[in-house]
Amino acid sequence: LLHRHRLFGPWTTAEFVVQSGYVIANLVLISFNASSVTMASLCAGRLALFNMIPLFLSPDLAFLADSLGLSLRVFRKVHCSSGVMTMMMTLVHGGLAILLAVVLSAQFLRRMLYEAFLRIHQALAILAASLICRHLLTIPDFPRLYLYVYASVASCLNISYLALILYRNVSVGKPFPRAYLLSHGGSTRIIVDLPRALQIDAGQYINLWIWAPEMSFWACMQSHPFTVASWSPVRQATLELFVKSRRGLTSKMPLVSGLECLAFFSGPHGPRIDVSDYKSAIMVASDYGIVAMLPFLQKFVHGYKFFTGRICRIHIIWHV
Repeated sequence: LLHRHRLFGPWTTAEFVVQSGYVIANLVLISFNASSVTMASLCAGRLALFNMIPLFLSPDLAFLADSLGLSLRVFRKVHCSSGVMTMMMTLVHGGLAILLAVVLSAQFLRRMLYEAFLRIHQALAILAASLICRHLLTIPDFPRLYLYVYASVASCLNISYLALILYRNVSVGKPFPRAYLLSHGGSTRIIVDLPRALQIDAGQYINLWIWAPEMSFWACMQSHPFTVASWSPVRQATLELFVKSRRGLTSKMPLVSGLECLAFFSGPHGPRIDVSDYKSAIMVASDYGIVAMLPFLQKFVHGYKFFTGRICRIHIIWHV
């Protein structure tokens, strides 16, 4: 329905219908009992709480998307839609923190403030959550059980998330993960040694944090998603990542080629795609996008060689 644009899209017809239905449902609910301005304001507050449910479950959207069996792209749309609708419903309550969080989510602002965007967004979310809790606890007849149930679910999710990160990054008797940066031209190859071997499927990615004050102070406060360029039928103890130098952190990586540093990661994130029944495959990539295709090529070749797949023809279109 709407092709990719630098500010909006792409939107498919199905996405437009779902989003329209979501907006209409909220408008119908807020106007159903709007016998007065006070009632409309009260209804808007309740709808804001309902729309807020997916926003504060976990700070890592990739973890939530994996837990719900959704792709990160789909869950980001859910998160964005919930945030915008929550902002609209909380305007009558003076939701300044939520308003700022949504405004700073605009794509053009994300590009301008890429390095600081995520931390500002999370800080505003924490501020909004604390203000909302204080507001709700001052309402005498508010059923606090709902708040306690939501807090318990969110706590369990985040405890599981942190436990999974610790399990994959910490192993008794083995060093923490190490990252090695090797730059060539405008790209950087990152080799990550893991304390525990990890099974990673083609097309999956990790969120990587590196301790590299040599690049910048802010580099130690960021995590970035990188597609894993290596694939193996068995668990991998070493991961290969390829990074194209752009702005911010990645632009500084070629300056510290040969650097060895401490690293932590979360993941792997993303769906596992079963390609064993594919007989023909067409791969389309541009520039460094070919890196994301390499694990699929390795998987196809392995399946053809060891008779675990049915692939017969592979066509690659690579625009350089």
